[in-house]
Amino acid sequence: MATARHRLEQLWQIDITSTGSAQQPDTNIANTDNIEFKNLAPFDVAITFTTTSGTVFNNIPDIPRNGGVSAPQSPQMMNVTVNYSIKNLSTNTSQGPYGIEVGSGPMQINLANETPDPPTISIPHGGKIQFDNEDSVSYDISWSPAGVFTPNVNPLVSGMNQMQTVAAGNQANSATYNLLIQTKIKGRGTVKINS
Repeated sequence: MATARHRLEQLWQIDITSTGSAQQPDTNIANTDNIEFKNLAPFDVAITFTTTSGTVFNNIPDIPRNGGVSAPQSPQMMNVTVNYSIKNLSTNTSQGPYGIEVGSGPMQINLANETPDPPTISIPHGGKIQFDNEDSVSYDISWSPAGVFTPNVNPLVSGMNQMQTVAAGNQANSATYNLLIQTKIKGRGTVKINS
């Protein structure tokens, strides 16, 4: 899989392909690095970032077609993973999510009213996740396949739970989970893992 090009020591360029997807779907950058997007698609695109941990990068409302480049951005938070989607402004369809790990931090998944936000995330291989359970109940969590993350944090208690890392040697491209109370499914989500 392609990796983002590193240029000018601290500026990472993420290319948007001719079909509107990220050529480098999950990228690791240092806390002090910057990012920019280059749109190689024949249509204008917008970039929307998740804010489950807070604002890491500002949304980009329009990157012109056929080689347009966004203004560089510095992370507004350190040691965090953020996801983004790419929207085709001609058809209003989106692709993603894709992840950017800033430093060495997790993608936060917020649980409220038995629902994960966001329901589908993407992290680099070896990346991290962390559940923030805003509900007053604990959830048992069931993963498929099992053993994707270490440590196995189960149950998910109220409040911020322990950070989990993709287990070394794990080759899963996707892992799904169910949130359970007394064996009844109360919510579910997906974690995409890319290298």
